[in-house]
Amino acid sequence: MSLYKKTTVNGWQPQQLTIRDAKFATWIAFFAWVFAVYDFILFGTLLPEIGDHFGWSEVEQAELATWVAVGGAIIALAIGPLVDKLGRRLGIVVTVGGAAVCSLLTAIGGAWGKGALIGIRSVAGLGYAEQTVNATYLTEIYAALDDPALNRRKGFIYSLVQGGWPVGALVASALTALLMPIIGWQGSFIFAALPSFIIALLALKLKETPQFQIHQHIHQLRHLGDIEQARQVARDYQVDYDAHQQAGLSAAFRGASLRATLVLGGAVLINWFAIQIFSVLGTTVLTKVHSVSFANSLLILVLSNLVGYCGYLTHGWLGDRFGRRNTIAVGWMIGGGVIRRDAFLPQQPPDDRRAVQHRFVLSDRPLCGGAVFHQRKLPYRHPRHGRRADRRDGADRRHYRRHRYHHRTQRRRPLANRRAVVRRRTLLRFRRHHAVRPPCGAAQRAL
Repeated sequence: MSLYKKTTVNGWQPQQLTIRDAKFATWIAFFAWVFAVYDFILFGTLLPEIGDHFGWSEVEQAELATWVAVGGAIIALAIGPLVDKLGRRLGIVVTVGGAAVCSLLTAIGGAWGKGALIGIRSVAGLGYAEQTVNATYLTEIYAALDDPALNRRKGFIYSLVQGGWPVGALVASALTALLMPIIGWQGSFIFAALPSFIIALLALKLKETPQFQIHQHIHQLRHLGDIEQARQVARDYQVDYDAHQQAGLSAAFRGASLRATLVLGGAVLINWFAIQIFSVLGTTVLTKVHSVSFANSLLILVLSNLVGYCGYLTHGWLGDRFGRRNTIAVGWMIGGGVIRRDAFLPQQPPDDRRAVQHRFVLSDRPLCGGAVFHQRKLPYRHPRHGRRADRRDGADRRHYRRHRYHHRTQRRRPLANRRAVVRRRTLLRFRRHHAVRPPCGAAQRAL
């Protein structure tokens, strides 16, 4: 029986989940991430047009993008404790809805000055933070269900959801190419807010994860002074009560979590340098560095994001078979090698610009694809009291290792069976050839 189907003191039980709930949550998480990325990428895509509209130089545009990135990082960091208080379901609503509001304000924020626009786009970092929220939500939903079929394909399912990044960037590039001549850059931001509002409303129908419900129930009992009942609930659902009291952002920098935070956080920080330049600000690189027209740069971004989504799916498929860590490392190294060649490639004459396009398109596949398992590994590499998850994640990791062992065994079994058949036949032939034959009738009579 699942851990979350148990009842504890006073008959309390977390809200039960079904496969249908998990499928609905997966689709909501996918579209929430798609439209959050749509708004996030749209600003970088339209930055050259915004700069031309207000007369900002390239240096001023780069400075604006830098301060927006800093502000967005602060907002993304602050959303974690907020989600621990509001819950994962409301966390998705807040991040997607907040990004939609900021998209509307961006259409008029430039007229208020660069400072106002930096503030608006910094808060729009809620859209990027949505990736972490939906990864945590899905991790806890899947762990609570503990469905064998789901566990076997969990990496590939994550790749479908986290692949919302290239899909959102693809939507941003394609719709910008279509809508820019009609409604301008201000209208593009207003249009981008509409689907985000719809997803935020649909997210209200999501069920809260059992893990957060347990955390909330323990917190309520402790607040009411029922310490013994709170401890009993923690024991029933395998929660470390003492560690639960110390949960918070600082838990990510203590004990075993420190190494995971530094290694994974540092890896993503370095990887983000390339993503910010070649993915978020791709149009600026192509138009200003390689002298590609704005229309052609949008076409290149569409193609690169199509290839990027294939990279997400490939990473998910490979990760289920060869492990998350190895898949991330190899993918990022390949992407870094391709981008290094593009970064040091001199400006090409018009007849050689195809080489730039090919390298730009191919770099998206391994560079962004590793994010599939980065977001999945982060919750697993921190203890449950630091991220409000549950101890069954450890069981899920053990199940994943057993699944890999079983998969490798199944691949090797046909060869092992053939070898066993050959050995058995050889042994039978040897026995027939060297068997001691019984004496004939005359010899028996002589004896």
